[in-house]
Amino acid sequence: MSPEQLRGEVTDQRSDIGRLARFCMNGDWKRPFPFSQVPLLIDAILNKPPEPPSALNPDISPGLEVAILQMSTKIRSGAINRRGS
Repeated sequence: MSPEQLRGEVTDQRSDIGRLARFCMNGDWKRPFPFSQVPLLIDAILNKPPEPPSALNPDISPGLEVAILQMSTKIRSGAINRRGS
C-alpha cells in the first residue's frame, strides 16, 4: 500500500511510479519492509526509507540504482507532479 493511501489521500500515477520503483529495487513484487505486524509495517511505509537496491541485489548497476533512488525520493517528497515531471 502506498503512503498516500495510508494517509487517506487521493492516489494518482505517482503511486504507480512508487510501486514500479519498489519492483525495481526488489526485482519482484515483495514487500519493501519485512514486517508482518500491521502497525510496524504502516510505520515503516510512512516513515522509513526502503533498503537501497544494491543491499537487496548486489549485481544491480550503479546507474539503475541511482534512477530507482531518485524515483523513490521524488515520490516520497512529492516532487513528481500530476504530469509526471
